[in-house]
Amino acid sequence: MSVYKRGNTYYVDFYDPSGKRVRVKVGPNKKMAQAALDKARADIAEGKFLDKRKAPPPKSLAGLCKEFLDWSQANKRSWKRDELCIRHLRAFLGDCKVTEISAFQVEKYKQQRKQQVSPRTVNIEVQCLKVMLGKALRWGYIAANPAKGVHKFREPPGRVRYLSPDETERLLAACSDKLRPIVIVALHTGMRRGEILGLTWEDVDFQQRTIRVADSKNGEARRVPMTDTVRDVLQQHQQHRSGDCPWVFPNDEGERRADVNKAWQTARKRAKLADFRFHDLRHTAASYLAMAGVDLRAIQEILGHKTFAMTLRYSHLSPEHKAKAVLALDTAIPVGERTGHNLVTSRSESSGVVIATI
Repeated sequence: MSVYKRGNTYYVDFYDPSGKRVRVKVGPNKKMAQAALDKARADIAEGKFLDKRKAPPPKSLAGLCKEFLDWSQANKRSWKRDELCIRHLRAFLGDCKVTEISAFQVEKYKQQRKQQVSPRTVNIEVQCLKVMLGKALRWGYIAANPAKGVHKFREPPGRVRYLSPDETERLLAACSDKLRPIVIVALHTGMRRGEILGLTWEDVDFQQRTIRVADSKNGEARRVPMTDTVRDVLQQHQQHRSGDCPWVFPNDEGERRADVNKAWQTARKRAKLADFRFHDLRHTAASYLAMAGVDLRAIQEILGHKTFAMTLRYSHLSPEHKAKAVLALDTAIPVGERTGHNLVTSRSESSGVVIATI
């Protein structure tokens, strides 16, 4: 603790009980500065501190959830998922204070919730809790995040369910006239449902044969090539466009369509497709691209995967493509007579097969 002078002004320099350094400007009078230092020393000794503020009352979990959802809705595309996660978290944690949440409670939640849903769902909910408690820490409601050290469950490999040619024919035949072009676009582009329903005619470039996805899940815009099938379907669909409606697939009121779940479930049941979701149309597009030998990096760009690891789930579908790639080594690295190796190669003129003898 000390008093020092800078220019014509005296300052008090000391450390508060938490170890934080405090510098206070007093004025031109040294005696006043010394008196301020003596008072600070006395307050610290008595467990008090100058200008110490009263701690705010403990925050309820309900109050934190409301504030977090307000923040989530303003900052995140996936705020609806946060809303669902919080519903399950509150059912388990009850009407407690945020300061009462412990790492043990989070672990108990994991174990109980695992009996009801998949490990991935549990991980998503626990991650939501971690983020929410992280905000509570930043907002001054807690001194530490109790969920920070809680580990996630190991998740099984991502599901890859795709349609066979016969299933594809059955599905398209079962679709209503309004749903069929949406399904065709999904099958031929790998676009997400929300991306398709959010398309405007300004996003469709028939001349360049591309579709612009401006509002993607990962926040990055991309352009998806149009197949002949998609181009023809969209051009026919455009001919029936009503007025100046900007949406490619509007609802009956000419506004952005929110969902196609009812029509989709009807078509799926008619086609007798068990365990098949609309999102699996995206898997179908990626799977057939991989089986056709398309480079995985290109598939990543077309589908708009944030990480390459998400695209790797389709790598097992292209073994023939990998085998062809490895055969290129025969041309790139010819093996002939080499110094120090008793390896002699000859090529059969009739078959063109390389024969190696040692």
